[in-house]
Amino acid sequence: MEPMHPNWQGKLTLGALPLPLFANGHGYFVQSAHTRLGVAPFAVHATYTLDRHDGLAKRQRFREAGLWSADRISPPTERFLVLNSSVPPAAAAAIRLFKTKGESANNIGVHRLALMGYLAELRDAIALARALGRTLVLPRHQCFCDRLWAGSDEILRFGCMYPGSQDHPFLPFACPMDHWLVPHVWEGSGLAFRDAIFIERLLSAEPRTSVRDMRIVPAADWRRACAAKVQARSDGVVGECWDALPAGLWTTEEMRAHLHATGSGRNAQDGAARVLRLEHSRSLLCGVSSSPTKTSQINRLLGQLLRTPPWCARCPNCDERLRQWQVPPRSGRQWGEEWCLEVPPPPLFHAGRCVLSSEHT
Repeated sequence: MEPMHPNWQGKLTLGALPLPLFANGHGYFVQSAHTRLGVAPFAVHATYTLDRHDGLAKRQRFREAGLWSADRISPPTERFLVLNSSVPPAAAAAIRLFKTKGESANNIGVHRLALMGYLAELRDAIALARALGRTLVLPRHQCFCDRLWAGSDEILRFGCMYPGSQDHPFLPFACPMDHWLVPHVWEGSGLAFRDAIFIERLLSAEPRTSVRDMRIVPAADWRRACAAKVQARSDGVVGECWDALPAGLWTTEEMRAHLHATGSGRNAQDGAARVLRLEHSRSLLCGVSSSPTKTSQINRLLGQLLRTPPWCARCPNCDERLRQWQVPPRSGRQWGEEWCLEVPPPPLFHAGRCVLSSEHT
């Protein structure tokens, strides 16, 4: 640099800033190095963002990390449907299997099953949020494999971590949105959504906000324990029933009526609670409407939103390596030594026929 700036006369010293205090995007948003080291960064750079790598992608990374304060303020009338994060059953079973064999559960096989489960749950959560007129709050899901923006790196050889980052293992980690969804598609879809950090801060700032936590129970169990109580609701529904939803209701209209019925009466936290929080949404809905027109409308939206971005990596001897992680041969495509995972979307709704999201997994 000295020939460029001769006036410095040797009085300028250049040095490297410590990464945890001046964090790049991977160190902060994926590895969470600042959390593990217990430091507060001076600055965070939104590098290593995915999707289109543009301003929207960078804003989304800041937003879900709680570092973006330019969003609209939530009016008191805005109500929310919160989907809690949970590990899908198929992914949980695979994790147990790998641990039983003494192998790492952080691999592309578990990651694939997790993504399939996340999309399946999201199908029903989107439909229910639309039917109830609520803003959907996305969960903070776990990723079991890192994601790159190109397939030129051999990430699978480094324990599913970005090459160079594996010296300080960070798997599993909280998925940024662009690791499992396509932010620019969501932004332009017209669906009202927020990130998990938003509701956490709302409840912290307004602790008296009405919240109704809902369990999802098998329909037969709910009918046996709760149906008669709901029908005879003279004073609200109490005990094990008012906070339970039967899985597999036929339409969003049925779900809306059910929430109204179990929320009527004197319960403070009723169907009109500002925050309705689901423990999960697996197999929650059979359908959305008996109307083919309404079903087609929600299916068009789901067709946009329920897709994962491309996940590619360099993968020599790929068939053998994928078998090791129990990845079916048809789960991706290969070009030379580059392999790309393809995550199928969950089945769409069908007017007049029950289609459960669990059929996907």
